[in-house]
Amino acid sequence: MLRQAVIPALALALAACAADGGAGGHEGGNATVRAVGTPFLVAFKVPACVATVAMAAPLAAIFEMADPPRRAGQEALGYGVSRNCGPPYVPGPRANRRDGG
Repeated sequence: MLRQAVIPALALALAACAADGGAGGHEGGNATVRAVGTPFLVAFKVPACVATVAMAAPLAAIFEMADPPRRAGQEALGYGVSRNCGPPYVPGPRANRRDGG
């Protein structure tokens, strides 16, 4: 059972290293972090995405039924879903963050 989990994780790590594009110097450490961290990021991102969508769907309906409809709430839900379910799928610094940090 453990072998079934380790082999795909190592394959993903190897693929991430191969896709690095030959970064040298101090960038090599970043490539290693990305390669090793990618399976963990995906493993954490999938349940977070499912939980986000499970909570956002009924809240979106409630915001729509409000009088007047709460557009800011719907936009916040959309941002949360895109943040938790969308890219990045590889660990690393984020260039465009809404909160500036």
